[in-house]
Amino acid sequence: MKTIKQIGVAGVDSGLLMIGDPCYFIGPESGAQKRFKNWGGFLSEHTKPSQVNTQMKYALGHDGLGVTFNTTHGDGAYPVYVQENEHGRPRFAIVVMDGSDIEEIIK
Repeated sequence: MKTIKQIGVAGVDSGLLMIGDPCYFIGPESGAQKRFKNWGGFLSEHTKPSQVNTQMKYALGHDGLGVTFNTTHGDGAYPVYVQENEHGRPRFAIVVMDGSDIEEIIK
């Protein structure tokens, strides 16, 4: 099996993590900026029980903007691991939120 290595930690102060392309969240022309004018607007949509662990939609309503999900223990710092392919590009990423050892997870 190829090596899985820790690339860093994800710090959390909202009890929520997201995966998305930064180009959609930074700058005045991004779809996310037009949809979420401020942090409060983002949180009001993505912390409702029906909206956690979910697909984020572009301003026009289609999937792909990103995903959001709750963290296991709320605020904290969660280790992030990747496995790279033969070209050094990530094959997949894992965020460990429950304190498990990565070796136990990948068995």
